[in-house]
Amino acid sequence: MKVAYENMPSHVAIIPDGNRRWAKQRGLSSIKGHRRGYEVTRVITKEAFKHGIKVMTWWGFSTENWKRASDEVESIMDIFVSGIDAVMQDNSENKARFVNIGRKDRLSGALARKLSQMEHDTAHYTDRFLVVAIDYGGRDELTRAVERLMSAHVTTEANVISSPDISLHLDTAVLPYPDPDLIIRTGGENRTSGFMIWQSAHSEWIFLDTLFPDFTADDLHACLREYASRQRRLGK
Repeated sequence: MKVAYENMPSHVAIIPDGNRRWAKQRGLSSIKGHRRGYEVTRVITKEAFKHGIKVMTWWGFSTENWKRASDEVESIMDIFVSGIDAVMQDNSENKARFVNIGRKDRLSGALARKLSQMEHDTAHYTDRFLVVAIDYGGRDELTRAVERLMSAHVTTEANVISSPDISLHLDTAVLPYPDPDLIIRTGGENRTSGFMIWQSAHSEWIFLDTLFPDFTADDLHACLREYASRQRRLGK
């Protein structure tokens, strides 16, 4: 059943924190927590699209996550590679365009090719967007945007760079709603960790103690209700 809210966000982003702690509490390996988290992302994405959200963004792997144990990093990357086919099927059912943000140059050739292929195969969809951030960091994205600006020599007659210039060179420039209206972070951590530094300037944030593998459709609806209850002045 579709739930109608007076103020529905167009773009929702989720930082799915707590997979490892969830697994540890159950005496499981950390990778089982990550696998459980992957399944939850599929469920929540479908739910979000069903209720009218246009852009759903997930932070799957940060630029800092490379510091984790090599076997854990390898297992996470294996989940991405093995899970892409199921996500592609989901995107076809949801008629959603897939967009990968972050770096591809440090990913395995197999993963980079699969991500690029899914972007290509879903490029004709225009109503919904599934965004997955892999090897993504807010500072890294801004650095790469500035490098692209310098390479393209994007300046005005006054030889200054404007805010729109920067926005057009961020990884999210392809999106119809590049700036998240609502960002949800699970796992009890009350910090942004540099996620979408530029795009989140006016985002509403909700921090939950819930470990991500326990995050449900009801939790999503609770966040949407909380968002609807807030008054966004956007500096006015």
